[in-house]
Amino acid sequence: TGSIGGGCNDRSSILCILSNNLFNQYYFLILWFWWIFLLTISILGLIYRAAQMSIPSVSKTVFQAYLTPYGLDYVVERLSLRPSDYFLLGRLAINVKGSTMEEVLNELKYTKGSQENENLTGNA
Repeated sequence: TGSIGGGCNDRSSILCILSNNLFNQYYFLILWFWWIFLLTISILGLIYRAAQMSIPSVSKTVFQAYLTPYGLDYVVERLSLRPSDYFLLGRLAINVKGSTMEEVLNELKYTKGSQENENLTGNA
């Protein structure tokens, strides 16, 4: 195990310092574990986001959790929307006040209710 200068007998070469090599080895080992940890967290985040955007019950539950601090979580039980709609409303709920979100949900409930009534009277 020598260096470019012909082994450890060469005192002018800095490549043969064993303590520096050990430090670098442990440093990059810790860095490797950190990257694996970040990769795992990122993959779990992608799986969570894909489930939220594709599975209706997951997206509805997440949206309901966003509305819980405002006391509006009961409104979600009466809504029947697509997962993408719940996702968009969840992003909206994060960024607006509770009173504004309540107005949006009331308008959505009114709009959905009138559409369902039109569908029922049109089919009869």
